[in-house]
Amino acid sequence: MFYTILLKSHSGLRWVLLASLILAMVKYYRAARGNRHVQRLVPYTLISMILMHIQVLLGLTMYYLSPKVIFAAESMKNSVHRFFLVEHIGLMIIAAIIITIGYSKTKNQVNTPYGAKKLLIYYFVAFILILSAIPWPFRGLGTAWI
Repeated sequence: MFYTILLKSHSGLRWVLLASLILAMVKYYRAARGNRHVQRLVPYTLISMILMHIQVLLGLTMYYLSPKVIFAAESMKNSVHRFFLVEHIGLMIIAAIIITIGYSKTKNQVNTPYGAKKLLIYYFVAFILILSAIPWPFRGLGTAWI
């Protein structure tokens, strides 16, 4: 029961995180082009980073409870087990690190077009990593949309 709640929370929050990242990247793009609304970027940056960290915490909790994560040498031969044991968690942690580094490096410059451009690059790279690491239903990993 606890695992099911975690799984549904983790899967549902994925959509909120993706929407938050897309909205933030649109704002960064507009600000990098010289839009007047550069001063309003801090909430988008912080919310996206907090959502990513919550996702990582939920994911790490699930990592040790999931029946798809099997700590054995044979897991590397099975594509589903390998994905959840190594690929998914590895790429998601790297994406969280990139988002955190982007926020930390541009914290004082976030309200400038230069800072918005740097944030756009960091968040876009993390967004691509996140999209590639999500166990989409069409990948045949035994997952659903929610």
